[in-house]
Amino acid sequence: MPLRAPQVFPNDQRSWDQWTRNVQVKPDDGSVTTVTVADKAITDPKFRDSQPTSVIGRNVNSPGTPTDIVAGSDHRFLVRRSGTLAFGTIADSDIPDTLARDTEVAAGDTTVANNAAAALAAHVADADPHPVYLTQTEGDARYRQQSTSITYAEITSKPAVLAFLYSGTGSPETVVTAGIGSLYLRTDGGAGTTLYIKESGAGNTGWIGK
Repeated sequence: MPLRAPQVFPNDQRSWDQWTRNVQVKPDDGSVTTVTVADKAITDPKFRDSQPTSVIGRNVNSPGTPTDIVAGSDHRFLVRRSGTLAFGTIADSDIPDTLARDTEVAAGDTTVANNAAAALAAHVADADPHPVYLTQTEGDARYRQQSTSITYAEITSKPAVLAFLYSGTGSPETVVTAGIGSLYLRTDGGAGTTLYIKESGAGNTGWIGK
């Protein structure tokens, strides 16, 4: 009689029933222990390796197995275009319409280029493009060279502080009409007679040398 191959018999009830009946045994409720992974239990060393300079995710607009999304070179950023997530360079389409692109300020873009050129031309042609600054005409009008021949009318037409400043030869007393607080610089004066201050009177008197 030929010898049969040795057989190994299972030693638990479920496996024994399955072996003897040669059919799949459906376990009773509560007979199978389910093992789950706790939240935040997977640490970095337990996670799978990734390709260099990459992120793990789903790069297409559908659920499924994640992959490595690789940044192949420097100066790339993660961007979604046409439903696909990938690393790429900045394109004109990534810039909002409210910001001017380099192609729009170039001569090739007639709309923006013409608008920029028109704005610049209008700025240059404006008689007073910078209101906070004096124009050449305004600056010239406010500059007056002091001389012995300056008239009272010219002096009183000077703006602000300059309207209180006078100069000339000789004493201003009974000669120069000015308001109290005005200064007179005597070009031929000496000690005590170079600077005069109008301390009293409304006419040409009240000048005191200092």
